[in-house]
Amino acid sequence: MAGYYRILVGEILESSIDKCLYMDADLLVLSDIRELFAIDFNEPCAAVCDEYVNRKKFIKSKKTGEKFKISVNNYFNAGLMLINLKQWRKQDMQSQTLDILTKYECTENDQDAMNYVINEKFYRLPPKWNMQTFLNMWHKQQDRTYLGETTNNLISWSRQEYEEALQNPKIFHLSAHKPWHSKYKTLGLDYKPYLQEPYRSIWQDLARATPIFGAELSEVMEKAKCHELDDYAEALSERLLQRDARVEKLYSILRPFKVFKKVLRFGRKI
Repeated sequence: MAGYYRILVGEILESSIDKCLYMDADLLVLSDIRELFAIDFNEPCAAVCDEYVNRKKFIKSKKTGEKFKISVNNYFNAGLMLINLKQWRKQDMQSQTLDILTKYECTENDQDAMNYVINEKFYRLPPKWNMQTFLNMWHKQQDRTYLGETTNNLISWSRQEYEEALQNPKIFHLSAHKPWHSKYKTLGLDYKPYLQEPYRSIWQDLARATPIFGAELSEVMEKAKCHELDDYAEALSERLLQRDARVEKLYSILRPFKVFKKVLRFGRKI
């Protein structure tokens, strides 16, 4: 629920404040965020990074069921938003976004709504400011297609943009497995923990060194370590159930062909 406060920033913050930075709680900051505030953009209401996966997005009317397309190659991730409050208030982003959320079903909640309202009119930050770790845990490198390589690219950025971001990451978005959980909390299709380094170690080292909360965070990580076996059993069970569901779906597709084959054999006997 706290994520929805980013919609209300123009009302919550004093009118004298012209710019603010919204950050999800699962961001791993490796740089001085004052660099972001030095970026100058006037007309766009926000500076953001593209969502890493290029896929079709829609909002659906709750009243009629009609679907409305959200731009694919211009869809941003709302986990990090440098908000131009002057334009946010001027364009009445709060009322427009809340109106969309009231009238439409949004798969990605307020992120879909804000993308639909802003409608591509945002300042694009390079991916190094919001490097989603899920990208490095999912598709194999050779399976990826980047912007400009095909008309149906998987990744929203060009290959060069992605490689440059990996060489100089500013902020990692821990968008998959969280480093404060057991590493066995989530398993890949091979039933093994996702590749989580170096993000996991970096976050944990910084967490332990954090003033005030260091001891509390260390305790959280120790508790997670104690539950590794239970987490693995639960995650493995979930993966096996998913596998069974896929097998059953495949069998349901093939079942009519099997019946048809029996009919043909019966006909030949007659």
